[in-house]
Amino acid sequence: MCTSTIARVELALGKGRNHTVRFAGHHAALGEACHASRRLLTDVLRSDLGIPGPLLSDCNDIGALRPITPASYPIKPTTPHPTITQSNMPRPQRDGAGALVAFRVASNLTHAASIALAAGVDLDLQCGRHCPTPPYSQSRAQESHTSHAGRNSNDGGSGCGAFSRLGDAMGRGMVQSGNLKRSVTRLLAAKWSAGLMNAPFVSPLGSEGAPTARPSIATRTGAGRSTRGARNMAQERLARTEEGAAEEFDAPGLDGPESRALAREAAERGMVLVRNDAELLPLRGSAQAVGLVGPLAGCGIDGEGGPPGNLCDSQRNMLGGYASPLSRGRVRVDTVVRAFRFRAAGMGRIVRFARGANIDDEDTRLVAEAVAVARQSDVVVAVLGDSVETAGEWADRASLEMPGGQRALLQALIATGVPLVLVLFSGRPVTFGGSSGDDLLTNVSALLTSYPPGQMGSEALARLLFGDVPPGGKLAFSWPRRPTRSDWLLPRSGKWLARSWGVGQSEARWHGTYIDASASPLFSFGHGLTYSTTVLEELSVRLLQPRGGLHVARAQVRVRNVGRLGASEVVQCYARDPIMRHVRRQKRLVGFTRVELDARGSRLVEVLISADAMAMLDDEQRWRVVPGEYQISCGRSSVDPDGLVVKLNL
Repeated sequence: MCTSTIARVELALGKGRNHTVRFAGHHAALGEACHASRRLLTDVLRSDLGIPGPLLSDCNDIGALRPITPASYPIKPTTPHPTITQSNMPRPQRDGAGALVAFRVASNLTHAASIALAAGVDLDLQCGRHCPTPPYSQSRAQESHTSHAGRNSNDGGSGCGAFSRLGDAMGRGMVQSGNLKRSVTRLLAAKWSAGLMNAPFVSPLGSEGAPTARPSIATRTGAGRSTRGARNMAQERLARTEEGAAEEFDAPGLDGPESRALAREAAERGMVLVRNDAELLPLRGSAQAVGLVGPLAGCGIDGEGGPPGNLCDSQRNMLGGYASPLSRGRVRVDTVVRAFRFRAAGMGRIVRFARGANIDDEDTRLVAEAVAVARQSDVVVAVLGDSVETAGEWADRASLEMPGGQRALLQALIATGVPLVLVLFSGRPVTFGGSSGDDLLTNVSALLTSYPPGQMGSEALARLLFGDVPPGGKLAFSWPRRPTRSDWLLPRSGKWLARSWGVGQSEARWHGTYIDASASPLFSFGHGLTYSTTVLEELSVRLLQPRGGLHVARAQVRVRNVGRLGASEVVQCYARDPIMRHVRRQKRLVGFTRVELDARGSRLVEVLISADAMAMLDDEQRWRVVPGEYQISCGRSSVDPDGLVVKLNL
C-alpha cells in the first residue's frame, strides 16, 4: 500500500504545499477507518508527507464511524432503473447524521466527532441537509437549560452532523482543547492564504474567471448591523445560489472566449484514438453524407439541443455528473450534431441525425430510424457511452457493457455494413463480448474514447474527426477484455513472461494465463494512435547529479514523423528493476512528454526521470533508490514493440 498509494498521494498533493484543503477518504486502510485514523491523517499525511493544510471529512463520513440504525439512517425506495436491476433495491438516504456504511468504531455521533477530531479531521462536510447556525445567544440559552449528560445521548436522525456535537463532547471531557485549537488554526490559515480574511464575500468568477473582491461585511451589512445579520445574509445568498439564482456571477467568466478555448484544448488533448482501421479517419472528401447516431450525439427533433439553462440530456451528459447547476445554467454546450453541421457548412457535406437508443432504458423502437440514417450515409459516427446516471459517484455497475439500448443499436449499425466510427464518452472502459472481449469491435472501423469531454467536447470531436487537429491522447488504464479479470492492470501475462524469460508454455501457464482465452488487456496502458506514423530513434539516458534535485536521470530520444499528416505523440519511459528481494510491477511508468510534429518532421525530446519514480520503501519504511542495473524502455505505449531499451546503473 505504501509503495503503490502513498507515493502517488505525495506526488499529487505536493510535499509541504501551502494550505490547500483536502479530504479524508470514505474507506478503511491498514485496518482503520480513514476518518478515525491518526496514523493515516496525522502520522503519515502530516508528519511523513509534510501536508499542512486542513482536512475535511467527505460527505457525512464522520457519521459512518458509529453504528447506523434505521432510526438514524432512514431508508427510502428509489425509482427502479430499467437496465440495472439492483437499483430498485432500497437505497440509504443521506442525511446530516451519517454516511453509507458503518465502521462501528464509535458508540454514537458525539463519540464519532471526538474520534475524528483527534485523528486530524478539521471540518465536517455535510451533504443533503441545510444546517442553519442558531444565533450565539440562542445556543447559549439552550445550553443553560440542557445538561451535557443528557444532550444528544440518542443520535436519532436529527441534528446537523457530527461536529455539531463537539460542544457536547467537550463538556463530557471527550475532546482536548488543544485539538480544537489546532483545527481552528488550520482553517483560519487556509482562509487567510485564500484572501478571505480581507474580502469575506468573493465572487467566484469575474469577467474572465478571475476572482473579484466583494465589499467587506461592514460595507455590505452597515456599521450598525451585527455579525448575526452578516451571517444570515450569507445564508440567504447561499440559498439563492442553490435555487439556481445566479445574479451574483458573471456568465463570461464561465463561458468567455478564453474559457471556451481552454475547454476545447483540454477535450482535444484528452481524446484517445484507440483504433483506426484502413485509415478511415480523418474523414475525407469521399464521406459526403455523415450519419450521426446515438444518445450522446444530440437530442430533440433536429439533434441540436437547447440553450443554456435548458440543456437536454446529451448536453448534460457531455458535462458529466459533477457539473454544478450554476454552470449548467450559464454555459453553452453544443451537441455533436450542431458542431458537425457547423463544421460541414460550406463543404457540401450532409449531416443526418437519429438518436437510435437511450442510455437509461432498453427500448429498441428507436433503432430502425438509426439504421435508415446509416443506409443513407457514406460513414456513420455512433456517439455512445454513459449518462450522469450511469457513471459517477453512487453509480457503480455490475457490468462493463454499454447501458440501455446501446448494444442493440451498435449491433444493428454493424449489420448495415456502412463504415462505422464508434465514439465512447464514458466514465469507465466498455467490454464488447465474446471470449476474446472484442466481438462487437470486429466490424468497427475506428474507435475513439474520452471521459465526459465538457462544454467544448462536441467541437473538439468534430475538429479531430475532420482532421483539423491530430489525436494524441493515451489510455490511462489497461482496457479489460471482460469485467471478471482482477489483475489486468498489471503489465504482465503468461505470454509476456514466456517471451521475456524463455520459459516454456507449460511453465507460462502458471503465470496468469487462461487455457480458453487471452489474459492480456484488450488495449494496453498508454495505448493511443495519431493520424500519422511516428518512430523513435537515438535513445540515450544520462544520470544526473542527485544533489538536492528532483530528477535522477534524463532520457533523450528523437521522435520522427514519417507520415504525410501532422502527428501528436506522447513518449513514455518505463523502468524495470534490477534483481532484488522486493517484488514490484514488471514495468513502471517513470516519465513522459508530449510532442507535436509536422508532416515528415522530427524533434529531439527530453524525458526527466525523477528519483521519486525510481524509489521504493525499504525495510525501515524509508524511500530510497535501490542501487543496481535498471532497464529503461521508451516507446509510444507500455507494450510498444518498437520501443527502445537502454541500461541505467544507479
